[in-house]
Parts: sequence; structure tokens; C-alpha cells
Amino acid sequence: LICVGFSFCLKKELIKEVLKTVFARLIVQMLLLVMVLFCLKSFEMDKYMVAAFLVYFLSTPNFNPSNYVRDKEANEYIATTTSLYCIITIVGYVIIAAVLF
Repeated sequence: LICVGFSFCLKKELIKEVLKTVFARLIVQMLLLVMVLFCLKSFEMDKYMVAAFLVYFLSTPNFNPSNYVRDKEANEYIATTTSLYCIITIVGYVIIAAVLF
């Protein structure tokens, strides 16, 4: 996480692009989740099985790309995107835990 947050940047124009990317990924992940749950609807799934799918689809993207990028602007973009998605993932995990227990 130190490596991910190292190039974290809160520039206004960068945040707009990062939010677009994060929300696009969330939408794609949620569409995939709905498709998986639709395909598995014939199985009797309890709330823990559905929560497991939610946790899997909310997982953060890979942390490694920021290690290999030499361009400062690209590194800021990747680090900010990954950090923001990590925050969203933690919030999602808290919501799932609150609903289950």
C-alpha cells in the first residue's frame, strides 16, 4: 500500500478522469455480478454465497502497475485510481458486513 499511495495526487483534472475510470469499472463489475448470479439462480444460494460473490467482484484491481510505470503523470493516475478503488472496496466490505450481521 505504500507503493500504491506513493504517487497519490488530488489534482482536480486528475480526479475527474479517475472517477470516470473507477465508476466504469464498478459498472462493469456489477454487470458481471448480475450475469453470474443470473446464471447460478437455479442453485439455492444463501446470503453468504451472494456476499462471497459481492466481495469477489468488489476486490481491488492489481497493485503492481504503478511499480513499472516511469511516466510521472501515468503513475499518478494509476496510484490515484487504485487508492480510490481501495477506499470504495473497504466501504463495500463494511456495508456487506453490516448487512450480514
